[in-house]
Amino acid sequence: MKDEVGNKLYMMSKIFIFGTVKAMRRLMLYITK
Repeated sequence: MKDEVGNKLYMMSKIFIFGTVKAMRRLMLYITK
């Protein structure tokens, strides 16, 4: 049970970090233009 919750949290954080990185990259491209 605890493992399942941890796995879900890990996946969510992974997706969140990936999305943030994508947004940051887009922001940088917008600023440097």
